[in-house]
Amino acid sequence: MSIARMKKIHITGHNSIREDAVGLLHQWGAVQVNDLREEFKDKNYFENNGEKKKTGEDNLRKVTFITKFLERFGMKTSMLKVMSEGKEVVSRSRLEEVMNRLDMDGLYGKCRELEKLLRQTDKNRVKAHERISQLKPWVAMRVKLAELQDTVKTRVKTGTVDLKDYDELITELRNNPGTEVIQVGRDNKSGYIFLVYLKTVDGVVDELLKKHEFNQVSLPLEDLEPEGFINQLENSIRKYDKQEEELVKKAEGLTSNKQYLNILYDYYVNFSERESVGDFMAGTSSSFFLSGWIEGKNSNKVKKELESKFREIEVFLADPQKGEQVPIVFENNRLVKPLEFVTDLYGKPEYSGIDPTPYFALFFLLFFALCITDAGYGILLTLASLFVLKKYKMGPGGTRFWKLGLYGGITTIVVGALMGGWFGNTIDILPGFQGLKDIKGAIMIMDPIKSSQTFLYFSFLLGLIQVMFGIAVKFYMDIRDGDIAGAFLDELPWFICLPCFVPIIIGFFGGGPVSGAWGAVVKVCLLVVLLFNGRKSKNIILRLVKGTYRIYGGIDYMKDILSYSRLFALGLGTGIMAMAVNNMVTLIPSGSIVGVVFMVLIFVGGHTFNFVMNLLSAYIHTSRLQYVEFFTKFYESGGQEFRPFMERRKFTEAS
Repeated sequence: MSIARMKKIHITGHNSIREDAVGLLHQWGAVQVNDLREEFKDKNYFENNGEKKKTGEDNLRKVTFITKFLERFGMKTSMLKVMSEGKEVVSRSRLEEVMNRLDMDGLYGKCRELEKLLRQTDKNRVKAHERISQLKPWVAMRVKLAELQDTVKTRVKTGTVDLKDYDELITELRNNPGTEVIQVGRDNKSGYIFLVYLKTVDGVVDELLKKHEFNQVSLPLEDLEPEGFINQLENSIRKYDKQEEELVKKAEGLTSNKQYLNILYDYYVNFSERESVGDFMAGTSSSFFLSGWIEGKNSNKVKKELESKFREIEVFLADPQKGEQVPIVFENNRLVKPLEFVTDLYGKPEYSGIDPTPYFALFFLLFFALCITDAGYGILLTLASLFVLKKYKMGPGGTRFWKLGLYGGITTIVVGALMGGWFGNTIDILPGFQGLKDIKGAIMIMDPIKSSQTFLYFSFLLGLIQVMFGIAVKFYMDIRDGDIAGAFLDELPWFICLPCFVPIIIGFFGGGPVSGAWGAVVKVCLLVVLLFNGRKSKNIILRLVKGTYRIYGGIDYMKDILSYSRLFALGLGTGIMAMAVNNMVTLIPSGSIVGVVFMVLIFVGGHTFNFVMNLLSAYIHTSRLQYVEFFTKFYESGGQEFRPFMERRKFTEAS
């Protein structure tokens, strides 16, 4: 259980076998192809790669557009359905059949045209609605819109004014010779005015309009009155609606191509990837060069296969050089592998680091179960995980997540039974069932509510154990890397020192001695830290300062241990909430059908809510304990995930 050893692979060959060689690498999915453009940016090794038209990328773009367009008309592909029913196995003959049956360019053209017409229809309808909204306040005006234009001697204006100025403006305009005002109407905020006046009184009218903040409105110059033009627009909207219905029917008629599109999508995704990898390869007019990473266990097999299939190829293998960014692959057994989901969320380790997954696996599952402390909830989680794993076919990430849920559910059943939690205190309040109660009592070793202080101390003890285990892992890494001094002078003193605080604290609160042999051990360990933690500094004062700072930093260890009290808090909270739900159920009279229904609803609803909320809390806080309290003792992220050049299928499987 470790980080897989990686090899650098270099492949050189003649261009005549390039496509076949790349196709095999893609099929095997064993090599992560490196981008050589930066390495060879000053050399003319990419002259042929960028000129070739990428058919796969172009066709993938078309398939993607068609699919997204037709999804609007009922061709939605449910991933849950794909996961539950399985993916179609597509043979080469099936692929050729699909390509012959489906005129993709023709379908693409139809979809493009339909989208254009639908967009234009919608645009026309929106414009018509906007014009109707603009004209509705003027419907009482019995004048053709085309006549709302200036003449040689007169000006025509339509507009609005705030209601507080409306009556005053009307009066002042009517008192002005050469002016005719028509009150069109008003709404809650404004009054609408149709104004005709002689150009000779321009100045006076403009001053009045400015004074009362008149807002001029430009209306469309149609040879109809507002009401007639609105009717015309409404007829147009009905026409646009009918056009849209016809276009939608045509689009719906194309959704029968869904199964073909799914097959072509997967095909062109991989075809495009095979084409695109050429951008990362160097080459000349007659040869190509590919470089990448491969797991050491697969390297010789790939080299042998390529060289046996192609005479015009050479494969070279090399170990990683110091300073190279090597992709990371975990090598864990089937039991530990689901826990990689937790590690990946934090980040891959560096190639020279260590895979923390097997070291925190048992801690994670135990802590998760302690946060829930209810066997009933563990049963629910186990059944839900089993259902999803059996019903749906998922990728590696989804499978690991639900297997992690399965492990957490099983662990929670065990821990919950030992803590006596079965949907809270449901068994205890059930009338009868004495045998079941006896079995529960025989299995239970601690009630976290009645023995809350013991539960808290147990949480601290687990924290101490995991923190010490983290120090032990760092001790091992120092020994592995040849840092003997670091192992024995930096890690070992704290590993010895931390457990000595337990009897000292017990003695302090129990009224006993607080020093003695335990205190002597602590003093010796802290003295070693003081004298040797800054050993790389030549200045003795600086050494002591660094040693003192490290001793002060040792407080972080105590803070980390205290942080495990969240196990106590969450475990206790789950049990109390479950009991509260049960107490609410017992308060409801059960003598009628209505009462029984309410009891069931409260029991199911309350426990479901408690289960979901505490499930999330358990995962979050258990992960936090690993990331903050455990990983910080030895783990450094920063590695890159191994991403092999391989087939990626969403809807189909290769035969």
